[in-house]
Amino acid sequence: MLSRRFVFVVCLSLLGAWLLARTLKDSLFDLARVTNESMLPYLQPGQRVLLSRLAPCLHAPFTLTSFWCRPCEAGKAYVFRHPHKANVRLIKFAAPFSPNTGTLRRDIMWFTDGNHTLVATSDPAVTPDLKMTEQNACFFVGSNADVSVDSRQFGPVPLELVYGKVLYPALQADRLPGAPQSP
Repeated sequence: MLSRRFVFVVCLSLLGAWLLARTLKDSLFDLARVTNESMLPYLQPGQRVLLSRLAPCLHAPFTLTSFWCRPCEAGKAYVFRHPHKANVRLIKFAAPFSPNTGTLRRDIMWFTDGNHTLVATSDPAVTPDLKMTEQNACFFVGSNADVSVDSRQFGPVPLELVYGKVLYPALQADRLPGAPQSP
């Protein structure tokens, strides 16, 4: 028969291991799954990717709070939350940032009221709209432009909405369709 002390130590060890794994997942690494064809030929639907939660922002464990952000690297793949749909995460390539892209589609410009360099914050009464710059936002595009919903439709994405940078498979896009050109 097992002693109470042994059962207590095993349960405490399992709890500690779970807390450690959860902290690592929430603050250092995470997994995401590709759900559509917007990143073909680089990523296939159903493929899983490993992402680093350290880039471009550090994230506090067990929260979605981000701090100490730096600009996205153009050509690298990132996972981010859709700016207008809280439960949708997207995987796209960061493109050179340009506030004057001029490529927003007319049928969905209502997301930004025609001004894609401004992004509404969660409560406009508390905080005014935020001017998007290279220092606080990224411009994302999918590699399969025909089926990709990306920054060409909803504008730049604030860095606080970026979950992390894709580590595996290692992706680097040299030329992206429909991406704005650097000035």
